[in-house]
Amino acid sequence: MRILADVRCLQDPRFAPRGIGSHAVGLLRGLRGTSDVVRLVGLVDPKLGPLDEAHAALCDEVRPAFVRDDAVTPAVFLALSPMTHDTLLPARLLDRGNVMPAAVIYDFIPLAEPQRYLPDAATRHGYAAALEWLRAYRVFFPISEPVAAELRCRAGVSERRTVVTGVAVRPELVGAAAAGPERGTADTILFVGGADPRKNLDTVLSAHARLTRGGRRLRLVIAGGYPADWQDRARRMVTEAGGDPTSLEFVTHVGDRALAQLYARARATIVASVAEGFSLPVVEAIACGGVAIVSDTPVHRWLVADAAARFPATDAAALATRLAGVLDDPSERARIAAGQADVAARFTQDAVASRFRDGLRAQFDAFVARQSRYRLRRDRPVIALATPFPPDRSGVADHTARCVEALGRHAHVDIHTEQPAARPSPGVRRIHALSAAAWLRPDYDATVAVVGNSNFHATILDLHARFGGACILHDARMIDYYAWRRGIPGARAVAERELGRAVTDAEVTRWLHHPDTLPTPFFSEVLANAHPAIVHSRPLAGQVERALGRRVEPLPFCVYRELAEPLLADAARREARGRLGIPADAVFIVSFGWVIPSKAPEAIVDAVAGLRRRGVPAHLRFVGDPGVYRAPLTARAGGADVVSFTDAWVDEADYRMYLQAADYAIQLRTLRSGQLSGGLIDCIAAGLPTVANADLADSVGGPDYVIRVSDARRADEITERLVEAVGAGLHTTRHPDARRAFGAAHSFETYAGDLLGLLGLADARQHSDAPAA
Repeated sequence: MRILADVRCLQDPRFAPRGIGSHAVGLLRGLRGTSDVVRLVGLVDPKLGPLDEAHAALCDEVRPAFVRDDAVTPAVFLALSPMTHDTLLPARLLDRGNVMPAAVIYDFIPLAEPQRYLPDAATRHGYAAALEWLRAYRVFFPISEPVAAELRCRAGVSERRTVVTGVAVRPELVGAAAAGPERGTADTILFVGGADPRKNLDTVLSAHARLTRGGRRLRLVIAGGYPADWQDRARRMVTEAGGDPTSLEFVTHVGDRALAQLYARARATIVASVAEGFSLPVVEAIACGGVAIVSDTPVHRWLVADAAARFPATDAAALATRLAGVLDDPSERARIAAGQADVAARFTQDAVASRFRDGLRAQFDAFVARQSRYRLRRDRPVIALATPFPPDRSGVADHTARCVEALGRHAHVDIHTEQPAARPSPGVRRIHALSAAAWLRPDYDATVAVVGNSNFHATILDLHARFGGACILHDARMIDYYAWRRGIPGARAVAERELGRAVTDAEVTRWLHHPDTLPTPFFSEVLANAHPAIVHSRPLAGQVERALGRRVEPLPFCVYRELAEPLLADAARREARGRLGIPADAVFIVSFGWVIPSKAPEAIVDAVAGLRRRGVPAHLRFVGDPGVYRAPLTARAGGADVVSFTDAWVDEADYRMYLQAADYAIQLRTLRSGQLSGGLIDCIAAGLPTVANADLADSVGGPDYVIRVSDARRADEITERLVEAVGAGLHTTRHPDARRAFGAAHSFETYAGDLLGLLGLADARQHSDAPAA
């Protein structure tokens, strides 16, 4: 049995140390060590901070996103506290064919006193949404029978879908009690609660005042986090009622041993709450050998059958009478104790864990049986890609469009994009405007955020940060994105978190202009909510793990521009050169992509100028937007006869023509981190001999006709290697065997299959290859 557990209540300091956190830990411990559980995955929200090591150790894996890693094997989604946190994150697991959603239910107390617990519109709407989402769960584990009854009434849940577990007494508390003093010997009554009017301390204080009014010495120990103003008010209240305020004792931060001794020594523990989902002090007092006198509420009637041990919740006189009987008549106390003796055994850790475990197994078995009989089987899985898409002028958009052609042969693929002119293309089922629906629609088996280091990805990254899931990172760094989106100070903040030290604005500016000095990839925010995280080179995957301690999956980049064999024939190449105005005797060199510092354009220009000085009739053209670099690079080269530029972004037909016409290409990267180049992939796929620095060449697995130079990218070294290549006639062939082998190893079909495997949809390749509907 695979269990995906929402453990946000253990991340959140408001709940982790309280009853919710304690119960959640007990349930998870009960699942550990049982052969029924194949794998227990804790699902967290990175915005809530880290999950501490003790709680993380309860899980086989902690995942920063509410997604499955296996869409085929049946699983349980266990919400350990479904009413306390953002309901949209688990929504994507509540209506999935092979997932049984189960919820632990504590109480509905906020509905009884909304003015106190739901004081504003935001909290009221949030609670109402959580209540409505409960209807999407299939199985419920209320902590008491009264809570189960209210759940059935409020949410229309049938009795067969509820398993009442109770709440376990901590074994440490019972162990401490075993070594404690003689039971019930002190002239003390104990109240265990907290600074919440619902705990009903006032009634206890009034009853105590009645008992001490005539001079009786009776210590009232009040355990819980009561601030000074509560304590002062309590003493005034007892004084005004004629009681003895000096016999009040407040204790806070009570350890298990001390609390067990308080329970054991007290003549009685009073639990006066007007409403509870469970009532742990009742069971703790009894488990420690004490006696509990409780308010007459539904949960207390369920726990304590003896009416003589109960009192109307706000009737101080009745409580005083009950206490007097216990204080003055040892036989009455003994009788009540005997009647409560079997209560604690129902709520040991083993007993509660067993009810939960057995109930979960029985419900899951029934769920699997129903699914096998009635589930509608889809012909293939459905995947959402949140991505730029053509006609976006983005390499990511182009790669995604080609990927979908292959992916669509094995899955239905929907594109969610901000490109308003996007139209369905091969492999695409539908195009949608980008929104949270990409992550929340119940018919999607997986959602993939496709991100890169540009403004095209802002909304995708915002939605990924909220909902998380699979993420493909196309670039080797994200510094440019953060500098664009948040300015230098925002980029600096990301760097400081990743490096663990102070960073200056000047450092960030230097990294932007000299990416080879970049000490961190700026991936932490993306990775925080990514499962799985996918990059396009093994060297980059290694660098990320070393820098950030996070495993990412390498998925090699694909060839997405292939030139048909006839286009690479000599006649076709001569025609392309003529159309581009390239002299027949020129050694024509190209460099593809935006002209930016990280692509070392100065080194490229200097190298080609060096070729001219060596007598090689070389001409360089940058195929991409030159921006502000056109004039300075032309001047650096010595004139337009050495270097030229396309006006801006070129269309697909012209781009392919440059791949045909060129003799050589130069593709460099200053960032040595396994960065990729779509331009280099295109050159390799066209059999075009290309100069590339070693890190870049290794990242794509370049064949022999990639002319490797050192990562220093020295112009003289590039010149020398090109002189050697021209002399050897490397440009006179398009290397057909090596080119075809590279294309087969880097095909989109292989890429699609590996991606499906990383998404837990590996068996999707068994589906029909018919076109997607």
